[in-house]
Amino acid sequence: MRYVRNLILIFSLAICGHIHAQTSLAANPINEDTVKYFVSVLSADSMQGRIVGTEGNMKAAEFIVSEFKKARLRPLAGNDGYYMPFDVGTKANAAVNVMGVLPGKSKPEEIIIFCAHYDHIGTVATNPYRDLPPNRARGEKGDTIFNGANDNASGVSGVLALMRYYARVDTNARTILFIAFSGEEMGLLGSRAMLKNLTDPANIKTVINIEMIGRGVGVKRVQPFITGDRYSDLRNLLNKELSRLNRSRFGKYYFLTDNSGEENLFRRSDNLPFAELGIPAHTIMAGSPADPLYHSVQDEAGTLNFNMMAEILDAIIISCQSLVNGTMTPSRINPSRID
Repeated sequence: MRYVRNLILIFSLAICGHIHAQTSLAANPINEDTVKYFVSVLSADSMQGRIVGTEGNMKAAEFIVSEFKKARLRPLAGNDGYYMPFDVGTKANAAVNVMGVLPGKSKPEEIIIFCAHYDHIGTVATNPYRDLPPNRARGEKGDTIFNGANDNASGVSGVLALMRYYARVDTNARTILFIAFSGEEMGLLGSRAMLKNLTDPANIKTVINIEMIGRGVGVKRVQPFITGDRYSDLRNLLNKELSRLNRSRFGKYYFLTDNSGEENLFRRSDNLPFAELGIPAHTIMAGSPADPLYHSVQDEAGTLNFNMMAEILDAIIISCQSLVNGTMTPSRINPSRID
């Protein structure tokens, strides 16, 4: 298998044809049953918690690849198919990112990334993370699998649903790169490995990472928030577009500001390595580690709100229309300001 040598290689895949007419958005672009299906597969007991280096982790990667193939995404140049292997520094070295490309029609050299991590923390027997509270680490009533439905089968399901939508309408001016990262739970290893050979971060216009969008805590209507929103104007731009195109449904400020405080969620997900290069890279979330089911064996598909997930993904599609069409670009992040 060959590693990615340079993200600019994807431009060789993006052959400009005629520019498609803009497709009008449906009222509800994402089907609730679609995200429910994706989550159910990725968080099934057969995946054994998707921990890096296990058969369950690779089964999840293979399922994601199968969906990329159905949508006819192109493999990223320099990879073996859709896989980018990377070393995690242990005997469990079967770690792969899964990446696919939808080439841009008129601005193929400009890249938008939608991503999420698909790995999780395994089972009670295989989990190496010793910081779990006792009530989470021991399992419950014979259940020993950390299924990771919200963390982060929900995020990967969101990426797959977006991928299906954009591949179907096929009008994107900019190139869209869809990525399912592994190794996030081990310290953002997959995203850091991907960026080792990137020569020109300026070509990546925006990174939207999706994390834990299936469940919220303590409010009647859960609205997503954007981590590290003070570092760029992405949140303001998305809210402005969403309000302009569908205020009756989403209101004026659907995407909330980051109030994670000491949790510092901006630094804890795969947006961070991109942001450290100045790329406007943020994570869209609805839940957080404050959720009592986080990293517990109870984080299963039956606890997720699929209607909420579909609404959040609808909002992403609608608000990102100008990003994908190449008429809106967020401000760059100043890495020295990241705290």
